[in-house]
Amino acid sequence: MESSSQATAVSDVSAKDVRHGFRIGSDLLLIPLDTHSELAPLPRLCAIPDTPDWFAGFINHRGDTVPAYDLYRLFDKPVQEKRWVLILGLQSEAVALLLDDYPKGIVDLQASEISETTLSNAIAPFCRGYLSSGDDIWAEFDYKSFFRNLKQKI
Repeated sequence: MESSSQATAVSDVSAKDVRHGFRIGSDLLLIPLDTHSELAPLPRLCAIPDTPDWFAGFINHRGDTVPAYDLYRLFDKPVQEKRWVLILGLQSEAVALLLDDYPKGIVDLQASEISETTLSNAIAPFCRGYLSSGDDIWAEFDYKSFFRNLKQKI
Protein backbone atom coordinates (compact mmCIF):
# COMPACT_ATOMS: atom_id res chain seq x y z
CA MET A 1 0.00 0.00 0.00
CA GLU A 2 1.36 3.42 -0.97
CA SER A 3 1.72 6.15 1.61
CA SER A 4 -0.23 9.34 1.00
CA SER A 5 2.99 11.24 0.17
CA GLN A 6 3.84 8.73 -2.58
CA ALA A 7 0.32 8.93 -3.99
CA THR A 8 0.52 12.74 -4.02
CA ALA A 9 3.88 12.71 -5.80
CA VAL A 10 2.58 10.40 -8.52
CA SER A 11 -0.60 12.43 -9.06
CA ASP A 12 1.42 15.66 -9.37
CA VAL A 13 3.01 14.39 -12.59
CA SER A 14 0.83 15.25 -15.56
CA ALA A 15 0.81 13.31 -18.82
CA LYS A 16 2.54 16.21 -20.59
CA ASP A 17 5.49 15.88 -18.19
CA VAL A 18 6.13 12.26 -19.20
CA ARG A 19 8.50 11.55 -22.07
CA HIS A 20 9.00 8.11 -23.58
CA GLY A 21 12.23 6.56 -24.64
CA PHE A 22 13.49 3.22 -25.83
CA ARG A 23 16.74 1.32 -25.71
CA ILE A 24 18.68 -0.12 -28.64
CA GLY A 25 21.58 -1.93 -27.00
CA SER A 26 23.18 0.74 -24.81
CA ASP A 27 21.71 3.65 -26.83
CA LEU A 28 18.89 5.47 -25.05
CA LEU A 29 16.64 7.29 -27.53
CA LEU A 30 13.76 9.65 -26.79
CA ILE A 31 10.64 9.74 -28.93
CA PRO A 32 10.29 13.34 -30.21
CA LEU A 33 7.68 15.54 -28.59
CA ASP A 34 4.33 15.67 -30.41
CA THR A 35 5.07 12.42 -32.24
CA HIS A 36 2.28 9.91 -32.59
CA SER A 37 3.56 6.60 -31.25
CA GLU A 38 2.03 3.22 -30.49
CA LEU A 39 3.33 0.03 -28.98
CA ALA A 40 1.90 -3.30 -30.11
CA PRO A 41 2.81 -6.97 -29.85
CA LEU A 42 5.00 -7.99 -32.76
CA PRO A 43 2.64 -8.75 -35.66
CA ARG A 44 3.31 -10.98 -38.64
CA LEU A 45 6.08 -9.52 -40.79
CA CYS A 46 6.07 -9.63 -44.57
CA ALA A 47 9.78 -10.05 -45.32
CA ILE A 48 11.22 -8.90 -48.65
CA PRO A 49 13.86 -11.17 -50.24
CA ASP A 50 17.33 -9.77 -50.91
CA THR A 51 17.05 -6.83 -48.52
CA PRO A 52 19.46 -6.09 -45.67
CA ASP A 53 18.82 -8.10 -42.51
CA TRP A 54 18.04 -4.91 -40.57
CA PHE A 55 15.05 -4.24 -42.83
CA ALA A 56 12.57 -6.67 -41.31
CA GLY A 57 9.91 -6.12 -43.97
CA PHE A 58 6.43 -4.64 -43.71
CA ILE A 59 3.61 -4.91 -41.21
CA ASN A 60 -0.08 -4.23 -41.66
CA HIS A 61 -1.08 -1.68 -39.04
CA ARG A 62 -4.75 -0.71 -39.15
CA GLY A 63 -4.82 -1.13 -42.90
CA ASP A 64 -1.61 0.81 -43.53
CA THR A 65 1.54 -0.86 -44.80
CA VAL A 66 4.37 0.18 -42.48
CA PRO A 67 8.09 -0.56 -43.03
CA ALA A 68 9.66 -2.35 -40.05
CA TYR A 69 13.29 -2.02 -39.02
CA ASP A 70 15.53 -3.94 -36.63
CA LEU A 71 17.94 -1.29 -35.37
CA TYR A 72 19.79 -3.88 -33.27
CA ARG A 73 21.02 -5.46 -36.49
CA LEU A 74 21.67 -2.12 -38.18
CA PHE A 75 23.89 -0.92 -35.33
CA ASP A 76 25.59 -4.30 -34.79
CA LYS A 77 24.15 -4.64 -31.29
CA PRO A 78 23.60 -8.06 -29.74
CA VAL A 79 20.41 -9.34 -31.34
CA GLN A 80 17.56 -9.77 -28.90
CA GLU A 81 14.28 -11.64 -29.24
CA LYS A 82 11.84 -9.06 -30.57
CA ARG A 83 8.44 -9.06 -28.91
CA TRP A 84 7.15 -5.56 -29.58
CA VAL A 85 6.82 -3.09 -32.39
CA LEU A 86 7.00 0.65 -31.73
CA ILE A 87 5.24 2.60 -34.46
CA LEU A 88 6.33 6.21 -34.87
CA GLY A 89 4.36 8.63 -37.04
CA LEU A 90 1.14 8.26 -38.99
CA GLN A 91 0.19 6.77 -42.36
CA SER A 92 2.79 7.45 -45.08
CA GLU A 93 5.33 8.74 -42.54
CA ALA A 94 4.97 5.79 -40.15
CA VAL A 95 7.87 3.48 -39.36
CA ALA A 96 7.93 0.44 -37.09
CA LEU A 97 10.87 -0.42 -34.85
CA LEU A 98 11.31 -3.92 -33.48
CA LEU A 99 11.96 -3.87 -29.74
CA ASP A 100 12.71 -6.48 -27.12
CA ASP A 101 11.17 -4.50 -24.25
CA TYR A 102 8.67 -1.76 -23.50
CA PRO A 103 9.61 1.88 -24.00
CA LYS A 104 10.21 3.63 -20.70
CA GLY A 105 8.24 6.57 -19.31
CA ILE A 106 10.59 9.24 -17.95
CA VAL A 107 9.45 12.14 -15.77
CA ASP A 108 12.62 13.69 -14.37
CA LEU A 109 14.54 14.80 -17.46
CA GLN A 110 17.08 17.60 -17.13
CA ALA A 111 18.98 19.44 -19.86
CA SER A 112 22.39 17.87 -20.34
CA GLU A 113 25.40 19.67 -21.72
CA ILE A 114 27.43 16.62 -22.67
CA SER A 115 29.57 17.04 -25.76
CA GLU A 116 30.46 13.40 -26.27
CA THR A 117 28.28 10.36 -26.05
CA THR A 118 28.61 6.64 -26.53
CA LEU A 119 25.86 6.53 -29.16
CA SER A 120 26.40 4.44 -32.25
CA ASN A 121 28.17 6.46 -34.94
CA ALA A 122 25.32 5.76 -37.36
CA ILE A 123 22.68 7.32 -35.09
CA ALA A 124 24.58 10.17 -33.38
CA PRO A 125 24.16 12.59 -36.34
CA PHE A 126 20.37 12.21 -36.00
CA CYS A 127 20.19 13.14 -32.33
CA ARG A 128 19.23 16.73 -31.61
CA GLY A 129 20.28 17.14 -28.01
CA TYR A 130 20.63 15.21 -24.81
CA LEU A 131 18.66 15.02 -21.59
CA SER A 132 19.66 13.28 -18.39
CA SER A 133 17.61 11.28 -15.93
CA GLY A 134 19.59 9.99 -13.00
CA ASP A 135 22.69 8.34 -14.45
CA ASP A 136 21.09 7.86 -17.89
CA ILE A 137 21.68 10.17 -20.85
CA TRP A 138 18.81 10.15 -23.34
CA ALA A 139 19.25 11.39 -26.92
CA GLU A 140 16.47 13.28 -28.75
CA PHE A 141 16.05 11.00 -31.80
CA ASP A 142 15.08 12.70 -35.08
CA TYR A 143 13.62 9.53 -36.56
CA LYS A 144 12.24 11.26 -39.68
CA SER A 145 15.68 12.47 -40.79
CA PHE A 146 17.25 9.16 -39.83
CA PHE A 147 14.87 7.04 -41.92
CA ARG A 148 14.86 9.50 -44.83
CA ASN A 149 18.65 9.14 -44.93
CA LEU A 150 18.52 5.36 -44.47
CA LYS A 151 16.04 4.90 -47.34
CA GLN A 152 18.45 6.67 -49.71
CA LYS A 153 21.07 4.01 -48.93
CA ILE A 154 18.88 1.03 -49.80
